[in-house]
Amino acid sequence: MIDYLKEFNFASLCVRLLIALLAETTLGGVVNSIKRDPEFQIQVLFQQKTALDQVLRSCKNQRLSIVNLHVVSTVIDNENYYRAYIIIRPRTKVDKKRLYDNIGSLHGIIDFSEVDNG
Repeated sequence: MIDYLKEFNFASLCVRLLIALLAETTLGGVVNSIKRDPEFQIQVLFQQKTALDQVLRSCKNQRLSIVNLHVVSTVIDNENYYRAYIIIRPRTKVDKKRLYDNIGSLHGIIDFSEVDNG
């Protein structure tokens, strides 16, 4: 009976060790992915909501996750405008120049820039 319990404890220990190694390997890959693809923030100035919708669609088409979106109202030269601050997390490697050229060319975008996270 005692030999049986020793074998059972050894098998249980091996299974636990295997699970711990698998979890470490899986979570290690997730951590490396996060380090490889840092978030970045952009700001967009626009007057119509449709312009913001186009920016969000452009991000989605390039497989970017919107982490946070903050929109504020502002008045410039007695005209109402909106400024959106968008925090983006790439799912894969992103070509920022292509993204920025695409957003800058959208109809209704008045100003666009990347916000320095410094």
